[in-house]
Amino acid sequence: MLALIADDERAHRTMIKRMLEQLGLEVEEFENGLDLLSRLEVAEPDLVVLDFEMPILNGMDTLRAIRSSPKHRDMPIVFVSALSNADDVRQLLALGVADYLLKPIRVDQAIPRLRHAVRGATRWRERMTSGSIDGLLIIDSDPNFLAFARPLLGASYDVIEASSGMQGVAAFQQRSPPPSVVLVAQGLNLLNEDLVVETLRRVAAQFQATPPEVFLLAFSDQFEAEKARRFHGVLTKSFVPDQSMSAFRRTVLRTASPTERLQQLLEGDLQPELQSATQQTIGALASQDVARLPAAEADALVLPLRAALQIEDRSGAIVEISILSDADSIRGLAGKMLGQPSAPNGDEAGVLDEIVSTVAGRVRASLLARNVDLQMGLPQRFTDEPALSPADWPVKSAFRCQSGEVLLVATRVMSATPSP
Repeated sequence: MLALIADDERAHRTMIKRMLEQLGLEVEEFENGLDLLSRLEVAEPDLVVLDFEMPILNGMDTLRAIRSSPKHRDMPIVFVSALSNADDVRQLLALGVADYLLKPIRVDQAIPRLRHAVRGATRWRERMTSGSIDGLLIIDSDPNFLAFARPLLGASYDVIEASSGMQGVAAFQQRSPPPSVVLVAQGLNLLNEDLVVETLRRVAAQFQATPPEVFLLAFSDQFEAEKARRFHGVLTKSFVPDQSMSAFRRTVLRTASPTERLQQLLEGDLQPELQSATQQTIGALASQDVARLPAAEADALVLPLRAALQIEDRSGAIVEISILSDADSIRGLAGKMLGQPSAPNGDEAGVLDEIVSTVAGRVRASLLARNVDLQMGLPQRFTDEPALSPADWPVKSAFRCQSGEVLLVATRVMSATPSP
């Protein structure tokens, strides 16, 4: 792990450097914020320590510059200063500093706080290198609980905080993709927990997004059964870390099975990539423009020829990708690949295989980028009599070539290989 320090006083830099090196970090030193920012552009630091008063670019301006970068907006930053003005401290906290150390620095007090910052840096780096971490929105008017929950859950989720129901809905709308898990506290003013869960579902439907799993943060385990049914589960608020994490794993993470996780990805931000991969593959084979058909037209298609390919993870969760078409469309595509108006019967057999293998490869690459590793199988071809309905697949898109050929890409998630 790498830490960058900016402080114009050599003695302070040396002291902080030694403490961080004791905690196992590599350290680079700078005399001002501008030099640190220059290094930040090319290095991959895990932690930054800034002094307040520095020449050229002071600590506050350096902090603002770092927070303006999407890549570094959540990177842990420790501030060091002799200033103890309450307004300055509030401004620093608003910009998201991990800790604030007062000069003169006392080693016995600074080491435990720097150790805590290093742990936060480790969690941040894990979030940065893993694309599979979901967003977690916590809506609670109690700042003490928010301060308790963020470091506790930050290692597993990208935590977003809101202190009211209105702020929570706004945060959900602004986030892309929206958070998949929401914890909403009991007893919110104005837009209370019951209204929040209904509003989030409406917002998700409006944006054609997967509705979030909403869990109630209850004052105690005594609540009405009717109220509990509005939520995916109920967590009793606790400030005991082990107890809170145990309840979180038991109540929230039980819903995130590998199969459901893959389904959420396919119905969420992976769906546009699947559509784009299919459209590009068909367009490249046909050497012409390919248009996506409206959903109603896609559902009415009768396409008896199908090639299916499965990609499977170690848990047994399977993504099945199918390309459906008809004989005339396949012959037309095969002919274009051969430079002829239409291919003779029998020459078109590999067209569906090639399309489904290419699309499945693109899907697997997208899942790998989200830290989901699946193994690809080989394509299988079927003639479905009667033809399967497009409605049999939860995620599908249909395309038509400029010359009239029609194909449909369809995906589904399962926990065992089905019979064709």
